[in-house]
Amino acid sequence: MKPGAFLLLLRPAGDDFEVLLQHRAAHLTNPGTWGLVGGMLSPEERWIYRSNGLPEWLWKRVLRRAALREALEEMGGSESDLAKAKIIFEPLCVQVTQDGQVVRLGRKVVEAVVPAGLTFMEVDEQRSRPLRIGSSHTFVFVYVIDGLRDGVGFLDDQWRPREPPQWGEVDESQGVFGYEWRRAVRAVG
Repeated sequence: MKPGAFLLLLRPAGDDFEVLLQHRAAHLTNPGTWGLVGGMLSPEERWIYRSNGLPEWLWKRVLRRAALREALEEMGGSESDLAKAKIIFEPLCVQVTQDGQVVRLGRKVVEAVVPAGLTFMEVDEQRSRPLRIGSSHTFVFVYVIDGLRDGVGFLDDQWRPREPPQWGEVDESQGVFGYEWRRAVRAVG
């Protein structure tokens, strides 16, 4: 199974939270289902993730980077009056084998209408810890939208996530551009 990284995006809704879900396109695995924003790691990210002996902070950073990259690919085409955030993926150069094999993840700058706090997700280890789903290689990063940090427009329906036209992974015939906010089920313990 290929490792995946996903973003569990939450917004306050009264005393509870709502979670952002996307509707998967017909040509994908599990077509026509609602799920979290995210997807599989790129070949370079997978190579780093599967390398032995790397420090834990490094593979977690690569997973955060993958979740954010996937989120931007799937919801970074939003058309809105809200300000665009500039997300900078810093270059990483990682030696992954004893014989000196190196994997490079290049610098990339993306501007998109997304919550501003996501600009720090790749390097913010405190607010974006990975949740591993069972024994799989699937990781989920929780991000709670905050009106002060991200802007109040992200707390209501002013923000309408939308996939850029070149990707085709979201079924835009469902929900609003293929996205819905749904009440999150609170775990009671």
